[in-house]
Formats: sequence, structure tokens, C-alpha cells
Amino acid sequence: QPFEFGNGSNAESWQNPSGAIYTDTFRDDRPQFTGMIAYDTNWHMWTITQTPGANGYKIYNDGINHFNGTGESIVNTGVREDKWNICRSKDGGAGYFYYSGDIDEMGIWNRSLTQAEVTQLYNGGAGLNYGVISLVLDLLSPDDAVTISTTSNNFLINVTDNGAGLNNVSILINGTINQTNSSGMIGLYNFSVNNLLEGFHNWSAEAYDGSDSLVESSVRTFTIDTTFPEINISYPVNGQNFPYLVNLNNITLNTTITGTNLDTCWYLYNGTNTTFSCSSGVLVSKNLTLTNQSIVTVYANNSAGNLNNSISDWTFDIFNFNDYTYDPNITESSSTTFIGNFQTGTSISSAFLEYNNTNNSASIGSLGGNRYTLSYTVISPAVGSDTNITWFFWINNVNTTSFNQTVLNINLDNCGSYSNIIAYYY
Repeated sequence: QPFEFGNGSNAESWQNPSGAIYTDTFRDDRPQFTGMIAYDTNWHMWTITQTPGANGYKIYNDGINHFNGTGESIVNTGVREDKWNICRSKDGGAGYFYYSGDIDEMGIWNRSLTQAEVTQLYNGGAGLNYGVISLVLDLLSPDDAVTISTTSNNFLINVTDNGAGLNNVSILINGTINQTNSSGMIGLYNFSVNNLLEGFHNWSAEAYDGSDSLVESSVRTFTIDTTFPEINISYPVNGQNFPYLVNLNNITLNTTITGTNLDTCWYLYNGTNTTFSCSSGVLVSKNLTLTNQSIVTVYANNSAGNLNNSISDWTFDIFNFNDYTYDPNITESSSTTFIGNFQTGTSISSAFLEYNNTNNSASIGSLGGNRYTLSYTVISPAVGSDTNITWFFWINNVNTTSFNQTVLNINLDNCGSYSNIIAYYY
């Protein structure tokens, strides 16, 4: 077994037979737990701490807490058999058992170490001159492996002292001391670091305690990224003019976004944000369902929070709301009215209804904002059979979408070919 100390009813020992660790505590209960390899020809650090109460009895291997038991309220440290037993069992009745292995750098404290102190002692397997552990440096902010969008940032460090005092605390950027605070204050330190360069960095802290012993923190990394994503909208091009657009038809939005650490990309059109996947330098095509709104804004940010946007604002000569009132079927030689709603880029200079290859000057009703209602009433032609008649509006010399109206033939005969004769017999 590694060691044992104490005597009488409050004796403790930590035994290590066959690669397992188990306890022989105050009431002879022996809860065994396995899984920590001891006999593997490598060095390991075993740490045992005791405080009264639930989970107060702890066993660590290589800085990791593997077992928690109830801690006793009293631990006697008087000498058993007038000596300390290190690497030998306490009970020699059946012969003493000896620990088979090497032991180095044993330390005994008059208090229980914290998890942070045990981790600091293990030091990733490199070990540490333990002495009196006096200071613990906790890096609080920024988090590890973050990307930051500013070259001036605050670094928060908390210092805990266990009795040896504090001379100074320093922050290190890329392994070099950037600033030192010699106030000797225990608690939170806020270092403001300016003029950080673009790219990858690491930061850490170190402190000297009252005995001038050096304590070092863990190391964190961060990346400075002040570059905004670049956005190119190749279609529709900003300022582009469309002669004729129709409500709810589609046009294709083509955009390419370039940047490092891209996070989220989206576009805003007609009051709706739509997110899309983006990779640096890769063309993305998305369908826009048209309204009379003529601005689309593309946004992109990166993991550092750098947000950029680009706008495409187009114009049109005629916008067709695709809102018509007309008779799809009408009998020949009947009055029929056609109504349509439109918006123009400028005011209307001319408007016609072309019906059956004949232009007719349409009535123009203004709705404000270059929006108009056009209407015209015609007499359907006489036809020898049901016939489709094409019609559409002309506005400022732009022809809009064409439609068909079916003109129905009225069949007149001599009460023979096209008539049903009903005879009544009395």
C-alpha cells in the first residue's frame, strides 16, 4: 500500500493490491472501486483528501477525482507503533504487505486540497514543485478558442489565495508579459489589452506569491478577426431596369459571399428574412417571388460578429399586379368590359386595350404612387362558331400579358337543326 498514518479507531490507510484502489477506513468498511491502472510502468499521481461530511473523502488519480466517500469528523494523526508507515501495511499480524513500485515527491498537507489545486499539482503530468500551494489563477474571459472582432479587449482573471499572500499578477499574450498589476489584491483582475494584431493568439496569467514563488495559469487561445465578409450581387444588378414585371413571378437572386469564418447568410425581400447556406467564394442562386417591392438586401456575418450587407435596387417600366376583371366567356355581339391594375416607373403617357387585333384607347384611373386602373368596354364580334379572342393592355408602348376571351356563337335556325321540339298530346 502507498502509505498510512494515524492510530486507534480513527486510523486510515489507502491500499493498492493488484492494480485496484480501495479504502480501509474508520469502521472497517472497504468499498472497492476499480478502473484506475496502477501497475502499467508509468508514473501516476495519487491524491487523497479528507473533509467531514458527504463526499468529503476523495481519491484522485492524475488529477481526476475517481471516488467520493463520507468524510469523518475526526482524523487522529498520532504515531502508530511509534513510526510512520509509508509503503507498508499497518497490520503485521499475517505479515506486512509492501508496495511494489517507486514513489517520488510525496507531500502531506494539514488541510484538504481543492480540485483546482490537485489539477495544478498534476500539471498535465509534468508535475509541480508543490511546497505550500498559495495561489490559484482562474482565467474567466474571454473563453478558450473564441474569435473576436475588436483589437482592444478585456481579459478577466480571478486570483484565490490560501495564505501566502500575493506580490503581483501579470497577463501574458503569446507567452510575453503584456501588463503587470502589483496591487497585491486578491480577487478579480481586469486587464485591458490594446492593439492586438489580426490572427491567432494565446493568453495566460502568472503571479508571484508572498514567498516570491511563481504560479502559472492554464493557456487559452483566441483569434482576432476584424475583416467583414464581402458580398457581391451579380443579379439583379443594382440599378438594373426591367421593362416588364408580373406579380408573383420569379426572378433569380445570384450572390457570392467571400470571407473567413462565415457564420450566417440571409436576404431580406418584401419584409421577409430568408436564411441560406453560404461558403466563401461560392455562387448562390435563390428565387425571389416578385411583388412591386424593388429592393433586396443580402446580409452575411462571421463568427467574430462582423456583419456586412449589400443592396440591389432595381426599377421597372411596367409592373403588372396580375389583377384583372373580365368575362372569360361572352356571347357574340355583347357588351364586355376589361379592367386591369398596373404600376409604372413614370406617369402613364398612353394606354390602350388591344382586342381582336384592334387598339382602343383605355380609361385611366389613378390610385396614387404611379398605380393605375385601366378599363375599356367593347362589343364582342359576331362569330360563326365559338371563337377565342385575344386581348391585352398596351401601356407606354409596352404590351402586357395577353389573355383569351371565348366569344360564343348564337345559333339561329328554322326550328330544326339547333332546336329541341316538345310536343304535347291531349
